[in-house]
Amino acid sequence: MPSTGKTVSSNSSCYLPEVINSIPLKGSLTLSLDCHLTGSVNISGQQRTIDAWISKGKDSISGIGWKPGNVLTGNVFSGVKQ
Repeated sequence: MPSTGKTVSSNSSCYLPEVINSIPLKGSLTLSLDCHLTGSVNISGQQRTIDAWISKGKDSISGIGWKPGNVLTGNVFSGVKQ
């Protein structure tokens, strides 16, 4: 992942606990110098707006994703570097 700029490459994928194979990930996420990740992604036809933060040690990420236009609910997510 670059230190700033666009973060979704043409070969990006998403791994979900209930899905055996990875799912292609498309979209545009931007990483700022203060480790704030924003943008939107499309996973299997489902678009999500993303607002997340990467930890200071760059070993975890946490944030929220929601469908555009739906401001009352969202999905919290987290990730850990392996």
